[in-house]
Amino acid sequence: AREAVTRSFREAGYRVVDGASTDASAIPVEVDVTQFWAWFSPGFLAASMEFESRLKIKGDIAPFQNGEEVRGYVRLRTQAARTSTWQNVIAKGIDDLVKSIKDRLGSGK
Repeated sequence: AREAVTRSFREAGYRVVDGASTDASAIPVEVDVTQFWAWFSPGFLAASMEFESRLKIKGDIAPFQNGEEVRGYVRLRTQAARTSTWQNVIAKGIDDLVKSIKDRLGSGK
């Protein structure tokens, strides 16, 4: 979740520093992970794998001043739940989360 938020802010044009930074101009952002999981649902001809994440982001940045929730979600059809399939659904779900955060950041500038 930390890497997804960092990537989102960087891709949206923000400079991201870690918590140990002494940069006085840095704006702290708090992230609470309320959901971060993937699951498998068997089906008759094909199964589905889903990933959902929900993060509550709060900071002195326009779209997140009130602690807004951001969601990432993906559902993929598959024949079997292999390691590579799990990795794929999680990667695509995180990509969707990154996009959701970037979209929110873009609307707040």
